[in-house]
Amino acid sequence: MPEALQIDSNLVLKPISVNDEQIIFDAVKNNNKFFQKFDSFIADKDPKEYVKNILVRATIAHKERSGLFFGLWLHDEFCGMFNVNEIDWKEQKGDVGYWLTEGHTGQGLATKTLKVLIGYCFNELKLKQLSASTATTNVASISLLERLGFVNVMIKKNACVVKGKPVDDFVFHKFL
Repeated sequence: MPEALQIDSNLVLKPISVNDEQIIFDAVKNNNKFFQKFDSFIADKDPKEYVKNILVRATIAHKERSGLFFGLWLHDEFCGMFNVNEIDWKEQKGDVGYWLTEGHTGQGLATKTLKVLIGYCFNELKLKQLSASTATTNVASISLLERLGFVNVMIKKNACVVKGKPVDDFVFHKFL
């Protein structure tokens, strides 16, 4: 795992660790209402349990070489998470996921960061396919994935909950 992926002079992805627990917890807790607009993957969970689960998953993924979990930092301020999960080295594929805190959306941070992460996955990790899923109601995420060359390949019915109601997910793929 890289020590960091420099996005630009002010923006960097750093692997998360147990030392980041409070920072991630504060971000999740303070952005809960914002996350509810998009998916219940964070919003319906106890923030402490969510963060502990992420840290356990990150530790296991690091040991098993099955995933990468990064915090995104802008001028030393935590602003979200990006990850590559379920890396299958034999099939050369993985799943990307991401979220930003509300105050860091709409600034192009996700676009810049995901571009660099995609490049790292294809060029350094030698993956040949990346997948991503997002709620069909998350217009910003759909637009981001399409701008970066992901193609919508299927719909997962009732895959998530938004504002208490089941919502479908789009599944996107990007090939090298």
